[in-house]
Parts: sequence; C-alpha cells; structure tokens
Amino acid sequence: MKHRGRLQAQGENLEASEAWSQNEPPTKKDGLTMLEKLRKKISKSEAKKREKAFIKAHKYIEQASINGGLRHSLCYI
Repeated sequence: MKHRGRLQAQGENLEASEAWSQNEPPTKKDGLTMLEKLRKKISKSEAKKREKAFIKAHKYIEQASINGGLRHSLCYI
C-alpha cells in the first residue's frame, strides 16, 4: 500500500490507535472519521484529558485538506 499511517492516543498507560493502509491518501472525511473512532476507543475520562489534543488534531486535518494533504502519517493525541 502506498499510503499508511495512524492516529494515536498514548500516555499514562494508554495506547490506542486508528491505522490506515491504502493506495490513495485518506480524505478529510476519512481522517475525521478515524479521529472520532479513536475517541470512541478510549474511555470518556481519557478522551476528556486529551480534549485539547483532539481539537488540535481536528484542526490539523481540516487545514491539511486545504493545503493538499498531510506531510506526516502519524498524529499523537
């Protein structure tokens, strides 16, 4: 696969991720869907601790779609 990567939430005994491996780069919709799946994989308290990081990742995906795509295939939450 030509395009692969993952969104990852980690720290304080937590490690969860949403990965992709496909021939085409993920779309903005794909990225935002994976981000939401990641949020749902972790507990509400863990997601709350990382709320600012989730917001930052959401904005990053939005901005990347405007600028023609992501440069990095790994995003830590």
